[in-house]
Amino acid sequence: MKPLFFPFTHVSEEDAAALLTCFNGFCRLGVSRLEELTPQEPAAEVVLPSDKEIGSVFAMIEDYRQWARVNQGGAGQLKARVPDIPYFTSDTGISSLKSTIESQAGDGVGQDLDGGDKQRNALLNALVFLRMAQEADGEIDQIDKKFSLISKSEARLFSALRGNGLPSAVDVASSDSSPVVNKDRGCSRTDKRILSWACFFREKIAFSTDTEPLLPVTTSSAVMDYFLSMAKKSTKVLDIGNFKVHERSCDQSNPWKRHLNDVIWDAVSGIHRDENRLIEASDGCAVIVDVQLHLFSDKAVTDIFCPPGQKGRKNRLIQGKGGEIPICLVHVKNKNA
Repeated sequence: MKPLFFPFTHVSEEDAAALLTCFNGFCRLGVSRLEELTPQEPAAEVVLPSDKEIGSVFAMIEDYRQWARVNQGGAGQLKARVPDIPYFTSDTGISSLKSTIESQAGDGVGQDLDGGDKQRNALLNALVFLRMAQEADGEIDQIDKKFSLISKSEARLFSALRGNGLPSAVDVASSDSSPVVNKDRGCSRTDKRILSWACFFREKIAFSTDTEPLLPVTTSSAVMDYFLSMAKKSTKVLDIGNFKVHERSCDQSNPWKRHLNDVIWDAVSGIHRDENRLIEASDGCAVIVDVQLHLFSDKAVTDIFCPPGQKGRKNRLIQGKGGEIPICLVHVKNKNA
């Protein structure tokens, strides 16, 4: 069983810490061959589109950005940038201007977007969204890190001004100039993230020849809440809260992960065993985790991962006895992971 991280293509340090605290490795979807695994995710497998699809995605993104740049200066600048259109009428609206820009961009980008196979177009549109969301998530991640560094520097400065050796908790709190930010990326465009990711998943990995089963795992409570809100039929089969586990560097980490995998597999398979057979860490490790596992049998959820036209094919997702789709939520409550 391999965890499949979703519905994001950007893996933050917090995401990697949560996944690798509970599992030995994981699989994720990516949108660029230039992506490199960070030191926080050494055991990750990245599934990518074809080179042709990646090229089309980046061309489409550049086209959209060019369109945005053209529209920034108002009607006057727009007319100057598209000199072949003599004046603005109902015929020179967004669709006409977009077509002109696409033809200037070349490489058949407009044809890929507006014509041809609908399935391919749906995949390309999904990949475009995932790539742009990945870039935005990465930028926000870097901004948060810089704000954190500023806060720590301010705390040290206040401590030095007082003549203290170490900053106090009050100093750290008072010097935290970072804005209040919802750290859960799943709160933003939740449905679009899930549907775009699912389109990529169905086309590239759901029916691959690899026989290792996949378990959808998210670190976003908002994503889990989205599925729970849309599903009329769901069952919570595992709920481990405030559980003290071994740090990844601990010798006892791997046995605990294997035990957790066994418990998850049994829960999906309908084998009811006592969750207490998981033994909490007692050797000084201080990583606190929450793990939830829900089984979804509602058609609205199962169709996202297994569309009606493809249900006869063997899907790599782990499924319950009745075809239920499992979704696992993992969360690390401290940053020592």
